[in-house]
Amino acid sequence: MTPPPHAATANDEIASTLRNRFRPVARMALNVDKRAEFASRIRTLFCSAEVMGCVVRHTFNVATDDKPGSRRRGRPPATDSAATREAILAGARKLFGERGFGPVTNKDLAAAAGITTGALYHYVESKLDLYLEVNRDMQSQIYEQFQKAEASEHTFIGKLEAVLEAAHVMNKQDPTLARFVGVVRTDIRRHPEIRERLHSSDERREEFFLRLVDCGTETGEIKPEHRPLVRAFVSLILVGLTEGNSSSIERHRRAIDSVLGVLRGELVSPPPEPAG
Repeated sequence: MTPPPHAATANDEIASTLRNRFRPVARMALNVDKRAEFASRIRTLFCSAEVMGCVVRHTFNVATDDKPGSRRRGRPPATDSAATREAILAGARKLFGERGFGPVTNKDLAAAAGITTGALYHYVESKLDLYLEVNRDMQSQIYEQFQKAEASEHTFIGKLEAVLEAAHVMNKQDPTLARFVGVVRTDIRRHPEIRERLHSSDERREEFFLRLVDCGTETGEIKPEHRPLVRAFVSLILVGLTEGNSSSIERHRRAIDSVLGVLRGELVSPPPEPAG
């Protein structure tokens, strides 16, 4: 079968490059029919071992057909790189949120993004690296909205209410965010490699909670000696909203309203003094 003209030209370039770099190997005379086979075999040998330079590897990537699932390094085209990365993160966040870290395979992750497993390795080195990248992206999205919300108010109750409302809006717009937040807590307990790498994100969350509580002490809403208790309370609220109530928008809304009702003193009151 005669190869198409563009393929023959590309294979000529590959063969020429190989002859220049590996004359003892490539000194043989190659006819047109053998060039494609020669280029394919040498590509597999040198590209997988990363012996050849980037220019030659790029030529291989363009000139020859890859089998599905073959692992291929290199920079993806700039035109679709950002869109593909978004698709990878969104698909991975959904899968990890539904199944956790362990059961998800690289094949699952590639399929969720609509790409091949080989193409996935253009963007991430491993499943763990992708999980960590999804976590960074999730943290960035959530805390960007939380910081905007808390900056819009000037009291502890006001800031906490704004943050809870922001959490509810995000849960309505993209439920995968809250699901992933919840599953990370489980995966941290099950997978030491995740626990070791996510320590900094815990610090960021605690710093955010601390700023909320500090505002309450400055406004007089929280006594200084109660700061540790209130910080634990705020942490418990947000953990409960993601782990226990994020799967249902109605339950999530009800849970937020109940928390705010308690804080405002609208739901629970001291029992009346006994008569007489």
